[in-house]
Amino acid sequence: MDYFDGALAVLIGTRPRLRVRYDPRDLSAIFAEMPQGGPLRVPYADLVQLPNSL
Repeated sequence: MDYFDGALAVLIGTRPRLRVRYDPRDLSAIFAEMPQGGPLRVPYADLVQLPNSL
């Protein structure tokens, strides 16, 4: 599964370490803890893909 959000573009070339969390009941998005503070919801890159779970 690939995830994407345009807000991650500011991190290109900086190589930060981000804590990534997910809900095993709904893998349609992950949550990245941004360096500026606060979580960022990052959805599937392919929005046609249906929600999935573990």
